[in-house]
Amino acid sequence: MADSLDDLSMDPIKILIVDDHPIVREGLKGLLGTQSDMDVVAEAGTGTEAIEQMRRHDPDVVLLDLMLPDADGASVVQALMRERPGVNVLILSSVAAEEDVRASMQAGARGYILKGAPSEEILSAIRRVSEGLVYIAQYAAERLVESTYLERLTERELEILELLVDAKSNKEIAAALGIGEGTIKTHVHNILDKLNVRDRAAAIAAAIRKGLVRP
Repeated sequence: MADSLDDLSMDPIKILIVDDHPIVREGLKGLLGTQSDMDVVAEAGTGTEAIEQMRRHDPDVVLLDLMLPDADGASVVQALMRERPGVNVLILSSVAAEEDVRASMQAGARGYILKGAPSEEILSAIRRVSEGLVYIAQYAAERLVESTYLERLTERELEILELLVDAKSNKEIAAALGIGEGTIKTHVHNILDKLNVRDRAAAIAAAIRKGLVRP
């Protein structure tokens, strides 16, 4: 006997929206309500309410704003994870500062997207994290990459990079820093390698583009 259409259909993604602005929650409910595979089962305006609603409704995805009145986003992610390990949390924020992205992902969030993202991107991110996959919006990912470059470059290499941007030669850099020209060449080689570029001009362009130095 053939299965009925109801038997063949998949259960919708149960979503908990957490944001302290009612107008944002209403807008998200309006968007998600147009999707047959999504169901907003609850909403919350604080971290405490988020925990309570998760216990009550057992959502598949928690859409979480970072700026809540009673707790920061990373702390709420940790609390949600303690309450239900493996819960799929998607950060929906108005900012993408590197420290916020990193803290959220380290706390256990599966995704990070900006509130200003196109509707289709938000919907795609929800579907992706509901499957246990990771989604980081391009802008947020770029902030992580930039911070990684900063962590990889030593303080001395950053000093030399700034002088390269000022169009200083190896000889001039050596004189300015009081070290040998051969040492400068080694540092420049390491900078090119870490920035994954082939020459000084490309290193300067990459450093400015990634915000490692001021132009």
